Amino acid sequence: METIKIPAIGFSIDNLENEKALEIINSALEKGYRHFDTTMLSNNLEILAKSIEESSITRSEIIITIKIPNTIITSEELIKNFNIILKMFDTKYIDFLLIHWPVEKQRNNDLWQQMQIYQNQEQVHAIGVANFQIHHLDDLLQEATIVPMMNQIEMHPHLNQMKLKTYLDDMNIAMTGYFPKTFDNLLTNDILLKLSNKYQKTPTEIILKWAIQRQIFMLVTDEQIDDGLNITDFKLVMHEIEQINTINIAKRYCQDPDNI
Repeated sequence: METIKIPAIGFSIDNLENEKALEIINSALEKGYRHFDTTMLSNNLEILAKSIEESSITRSEIIITIKIPNTIITSEELIKNFNIILKMFDTKYIDFLLIHWPVEKQRNNDLWQQMQIYQNQEQVHAIGVANFQIHHLDDLLQEATIVPMMNQIEMHPHLNQMKLKTYLDDMNIAMTGYFPKTFDNLLTNDILLKLSNKYQKTPTEIILKWAIQRQIFMLVTDEQIDDGLNITDFKLVMHEIEQINTINIAKRYCQDPDNI
């Protein structure tokens, strides 16, 4: 299978309010976003399909990532909902299919077996996981014949995920980071504010650039839609990346994968 090119910044539609979703997704397409991420049972999936259909953008230009929610337990449930999505998007394939949370080892392994079939049949371009810690990945890899292409996780300067990033690099698994809705004082951190002033960028743009320069793909939400488009005209120097690394306090704002 040919190499998949992923935009550095993707757009998450998970938490969009339904009445605003079409307008926001249309705006994201118009502004240049081409990677869209959501869950398999999201109400916004149909809205995304409608937006793409009504645009002048071809299916091959769009990257669609679908995460399998915790409520889908068996491969039969996965097959049923996967077929619905193919029909909804009038497509023969989904770009990325991920297990959203490491709910239970046997369930993960069972779903992974079906996901491997999808990839081998080219109904999915690549399969992966989200919110998997090292021990979850070790468990999955005991039975997997295909190594996950991606692990999508909470990642920001308060939780820089250095240890996990090293593991993923060693396994040739890409890391995609996502933000929580709110931070405790992160965006007013002195280091970020100093860099924000130097480069005339928002603290969020500084964080996104820090992540990209660490070779981490990132997802933004509608609150960060403009930030994600405003990071190509500057570059942090190495000591600035290292300064941001020191902000880490190993603090999660989203759900802990070990306490699902």
